[in-house]
Amino acid sequence: MSDESPERGNPEELDSLAADVQRGFDEAERLPSRLERYGFAKARAVATLGNIRGVVNRSEFEDTGYTLKQLEKLAAQVPKLSSCGEYLHFRNYYTAGSVRLHSANFCKNHLLCPLCAIRRGAKTLKVYLDRYRAIIAQRGKMRLSMLTFTVKDGPDLAERFEHLKHSIEECSRRRRDSKAGNRIVTEWTKILGAVGSYEIKRGKNSGEWHPHVHIMVLHRDRFDWQALKDEWLKITGDSHVVNCTPAKHPDNPEIDFLEVCKYSVKFSDMDKDDLIEAYLVLSGCRMLFSLGEFRGVKVPEPLEDEPLDNLPFVDLFYGFFQGVYNLVATRKQGEQPYFVDPDSNHAVVAFHALVASDVGKKAILEHVPYSYQESLKKPVKRLRFPDDVIFEVRKLKAEELERKRSFQNLYKYGQVKGKPEYEPNSG
Repeated sequence: MSDESPERGNPEELDSLAADVQRGFDEAERLPSRLERYGFAKARAVATLGNIRGVVNRSEFEDTGYTLKQLEKLAAQVPKLSSCGEYLHFRNYYTAGSVRLHSANFCKNHLLCPLCAIRRGAKTLKVYLDRYRAIIAQRGKMRLSMLTFTVKDGPDLAERFEHLKHSIEECSRRRRDSKAGNRIVTEWTKILGAVGSYEIKRGKNSGEWHPHVHIMVLHRDRFDWQALKDEWLKITGDSHVVNCTPAKHPDNPEIDFLEVCKYSVKFSDMDKDDLIEAYLVLSGCRMLFSLGEFRGVKVPEPLEDEPLDNLPFVDLFYGFFQGVYNLVATRKQGEQPYFVDPDSNHAVVAFHALVASDVGKKAILEHVPYSYQESLKKPVKRLRFPDDVIFEVRKLKAEELERKRSFQNLYKYGQVKGKPEYEPNSG
């Protein structure tokens, strides 16, 4: 019962979401593949960041087509995207064979950041799968189907999105009024529960914005496809395109629910200019909705994994550099951190991660004088440190600069013979 085949999305993106909710997703042997997926997503975020910086910088010399307010909105995302995912703090619960993401510096902007999109999509998928299984256990077996509705393509994204959203809201209102006893005939009364998401892309033939919505629905009675089409055309006035297909994986519903929950990762597939336009138009809009048995489901705000309480662990800190995540520090529970390469410039990532975690500032500050020595010459501006850490680093830099000036003054006023060789303080 369809006008067209439903989109299955980018397999790589779907795999990323599915892998984060599969049974055994946190098994220790799966950590390398998990880091690889997250590294790929972070690399795409870096590319997006570069494009946004380019737009903001060009606006100082040429008309980019964006208003001052839009440019300010984009510029505000630069530091957030830059620091997002710079480090990942995992906890290896070695007695349980489980490795879980304990903390990270997420920007939580899933429209622009593929890494946050994966984590957000995985969290969404998990809570709705849990609710689905609870409903089936309580109310017995029901049909699970995917409904897809579209509206006519158009050049104005804001207008087309609002048109689609208003049309879906009208369908929901008709369902609600019909169930309340009003004389309204609608196929939507057959829906016992639903969760849906809005998606946008460019139409293949038109090249204009093509908004559509995917809805996973629970129902017992079969839908009258022609009645669905007629009702949709009556509401939208410009489209009768409706797709209705039964769930293809009843024994593995997460595969079918992926089509709804992947909305958060779809933006990263867009052309770079389309991505910026979509962000400016849709940021702040609700892209996910539910009704009936699925109403009231809350997607957790934190993007980290749930911890395993009362189990011994080893902390693993990974930093993103050279396009991948690398192990930069470890720490056994209750002990001081061990830096894999303390003299490396990338050790700054470990400092940042450790300060942000529950290890405490004292242990980090003890390492700053000698481990951060080379990094002082090339400070990493994109990382934000607590004020007291910044103070210590600036103090060390000031002392180093003063020592260098003292050598220069001695030479200038003839108090030493020959030009002295400046030697940095070894700490």
